[in-house]
Amino acid sequence: MGSRVQVYTNLLQRSFGNDTAEILNIIHIHLSDMSDFTSIDVVYLKKGETRDQHQEFGVDEMGVTLRYKILVKNLTIFEILYNTGSSIEVVPFEEIRFTTGEKYLVKGVEDLSPQPMFAVIDDIPVQMLSCSEQYRGFADTLEESKVQHYMFGHCQRRCFERLPGYIDLEIWSMDGLATVSDEPFKVAVPACKCEMPDDMSLMLYESHMSSKKESTKTGLANALENFEKIVAK
Repeated sequence: MGSRVQVYTNLLQRSFGNDTAEILNIIHIHLSDMSDFTSIDVVYLKKGETRDQHQEFGVDEMGVTLRYKILVKNLTIFEILYNTGSSIEVVPFEEIRFTTGEKYLVKGVEDLSPQPMFAVIDDIPVQMLSCSEQYRGFADTLEESKVQHYMFGHCQRRCFERLPGYIDLEIWSMDGLATVSDEPFKVAVPACKCEMPDDMSLMLYESHMSSKKESTKTGLANALENFEKIVAK
């Protein structure tokens, strides 16, 4: 095994009768082994369960021996087990959580822009779901979805083909926040190309947006003043 496994997730919240179902949505995974064939299972731990109840590794729908088993608890990744073929090991991991509406810097998407871009998450598709038994039946009715916008870039790490990790973004700046667009450019890029912006980037973005709002207000005020002059003649 190499470096730690990185799991990119999103918390889905959906109306369920008079309740709100909370479901963990796994959208992308960076693997840490170089096996020719790798498959995965996801298990939501019931109350009192530990890894000891999940040492059995079967096969997937293609008959491939399962290598990874992700254990989920309280809607977060709890542990990841790895089947070496002769033993079951607990592997180090990092969970990276994404939320619709959050702001991010997008880097390493050269076919879109060589410079860092500033974006807001527009939408996250439904991918691999895990939840408590209370909402399992409802989760099974949710269909796997795809991004809505044109895809740019690709993950350069080893990952599962069925979880390419694309998420929909609104790009507001494509030149490292030197400027901000009047309207966002809507695209889809892999989640692993997004990173949390530093304070300076956030300040620059907010400053640009404030200037745009003031400019719009001034423009409207001038238009109204000109209209009143015309009416008064």
